[in-house]
Amino acid sequence: MLVLFREVSPMAPEAPKSKKDPGDPKLAELERELAAAKDYLQSVVEQLETANEELKSSNEELQSSNEELQSTNEELETSKEELQSTNEELATVNEELHNRMAELGRSNDDLQNILASTNVAILIVGMDLRIRRYSKSAEELFGLIPGDVGRPIGHLKVVTNTPNLEQIVSEAVNRVAAKEIEIKAGDGNTYIMLVAPYLTGDHAIRGAMIEVRRASRGKDSRPAERSETPAK
Repeated sequence: MLVLFREVSPMAPEAPKSKKDPGDPKLAELERELAAAKDYLQSVVEQLETANEELKSSNEELQSSNEELQSTNEELETSKEELQSTNEELATVNEELHNRMAELGRSNDDLQNILASTNVAILIVGMDLRIRRYSKSAEELFGLIPGDVGRPIGHLKVVTNTPNLEQIVSEAVNRVAAKEIEIKAGDGNTYIMLVAPYLTGDHAIRGAMIEVRRASRGKDSRPAERSETPAK
């Protein structure tokens, strides 16, 4: 066993703490800076609290706006579905109209061909007693031109030698009864003019139809007299 002894130097006495001098200008400056720092920190804290309140309020507004946008989006979705449904209905209506237009076009073509090929002079007038349509034979018999469409039926007074032609057509329309008269056209021949109300498919009166045929005379035939027959 070995025992060693080592000399240890005595511990240095603790240095006395220096006492603060209240009159030290450096210490006063540090205290002022510390107070200013505390005030600034307090101001920053208050600003942060205010900013936090504003952010909280903005967050609530954003949440409210988000709910409104969501509601608007749902409404837009509903409107989109309604528009889609309406678009489908319009497509169906458009197809029906297209079919009706095609059918109307065919009917118009049929009427044009009939009016062009018939040997009977036919005029169609509206409720205002203006010419709406006429056949090829009427065009040749009365000397009509495309510009005569829309002109009053009285325009044919001289050609038909019928001064009361408007009255005859008006009576046929108002009484819903066909009227038949004998006229002498500009070519010197005698014709039978039949004036009948123009009826639509639902039996509505939309004017009159005038049909002019050449009068046939036999040995025992007599001039045709003016007569009235009820419209069918």
